[in-house]
Amino acid sequence: MLFILIQNFNRFFAHLLKQLFHNFTIKMRNFTIICISIIFSFSIESNAQRIGIGLAYGTKIASSGISINGEYFVSNALAISPGFIFFLEEQWEVNGNANFVFSSNYHLMPYIISGINVTNNSDNTKLGLNFGVGANYRLRSKSRFFTEAKFVTGSFYQFVVSAGIKLPI
Repeated sequence: MLFILIQNFNRFFAHLLKQLFHNFTIKMRNFTIICISIIFSFSIESNAQRIGIGLAYGTKIASSGISINGEYFVSNALAISPGFIFFLEEQWEVNGNANFVFSSNYHLMPYIISGINVTNNSDNTKLGLNFGVGANYRLRSKSRFFTEAKFVTGSFYQFVVSAGIKLPI
């Protein structure tokens, strides 16, 4: 079941990237709908762990934004984390990250972020890579407070800091 889920997600993501390379001027509204659909369809599966919402800040554009992300644990040390950030300065980004958990206890779970990034600003779409660190902190319930700091490299580069809450599904 897990293999089929990952295989279907990979096919869909590969098709999405192929469309991006083919036409770099995708309308923001359509792309936003696709990205949110990816996040929610990924999170609705029975093995999905958490969905999060928070605030983000990008240093190059000097703007804050709203972040939505999912977290699906493939193993105790690896989580797949699709995400979407909409910045107030008419810029958005979609991320497909792998979070490598390097230690875990009951309350604190730090991780290393590595993944792919698609950024759109002023009808200009660019591909890049994400590198960074993050941590989940368990609150009284099963929810988690999270914070992340990542550097986006490629044609468009910036440092992004985000924080919010992740809820179990």
